[in-house]
Amino acid sequence: MKVVYYTTGSQNRRSHLDPDVEVPFDMRALPSRERSLIYIIHILMHISVFINAELFRIPPWEWDLYVQDNLEVFKTLLWEIGLFKIAREATCSIGGPNDSVTLDPGSPTSLYYSIGTLKVALAGFQTAISDAVSAVDMGLDPELYLEDFGFEDITSANASMIRLEKTVNAYEDMIATFLESGHRMDSFPSTEYPTISEGHNIRALSLFIEGASHPGANPEENVIIDSDSRSLFIDYWQTLFEEARRGRFLTIAGVALARKYFDVNGFTALIKHRSAIPQDSPLRLKVSSLLKRVELVLGCWMIRSQLVLEVLGKIGDIPEPILGPRWLVMLDGQEVTGV
Repeated sequence: MKVVYYTTGSQNRRSHLDPDVEVPFDMRALPSRERSLIYIIHILMHISVFINAELFRIPPWEWDLYVQDNLEVFKTLLWEIGLFKIAREATCSIGGPNDSVTLDPGSPTSLYYSIGTLKVALAGFQTAISDAVSAVDMGLDPELYLEDFGFEDITSANASMIRLEKTVNAYEDMIATFLESGHRMDSFPSTEYPTISEGHNIRALSLFIEGASHPGANPEENVIIDSDSRSLFIDYWQTLFEEARRGRFLTIAGVALARKYFDVNGFTALIKHRSAIPQDSPLRLKVSSLLKRVELVLGCWMIRSQLVLEVLGKIGDIPEPILGPRWLVMLDGQEVTGV
């Protein structure tokens, strides 16, 4: 991150561009016009990165007014983030041994449990296909091993197995993504975090969003904010929303596909055994049922992140940064300016 230093009376920026620009090919092989254009583009990219990462100074009284003007928004934001954290304990539970906030790591409604059960069904299906291949080698009918899964030949069964395997792998990636996002979320100020004082948490959240440094003991000390911080905070929630929405839409399509190809006796028997459902129970948990549970968890993450985004969009603009001197005095015959 680059730091912008403001001098009194003007806005002077310290920057450094390496004149020895490294390029992935021999620039000398290009005509002079193309070489010049590439150098210009490279420099503009450096300048863009530099401009997009600035630290600004805000007078403490203007910062306090900014927080006061947005007080109700910050209260609502604390509430929504807090609700999301609570939802992750149950209705939005990822589950599994690496989920530190879930109330029940093995909850049947968690994402981890549903995907784990799908993996059991996949493993059983793969075993059946392997047995069918062995049967062919021995001159036996492979359909004997595949008919419970709704297939007559190895080729079609193998194609469906690959499709199911890719689905399971995609969901396992989602588990890792959402667990990582959840760990980051745990550090965000919210209701009763980091303290039970709402006022303290509001101040902590406002500083957190803007990447601001807390003024020290001197009440006249400026608040230093990062111009990129709010956009990065919004990007976190936007990415979370997009990932959950994408996963949910894929799962909705998967439910329809499962009802057509995978809700058959072979898969249902494997799932029933994994789910510890008594064999004489009338409950029939199918592949489509598992995917429906996955859809509910992803929908929970999608809705909760969307609610946070809606509140974030209501935060007002930060005060104008200090760009010039606020006072001027004569000291020993010389002008001294300050902020």
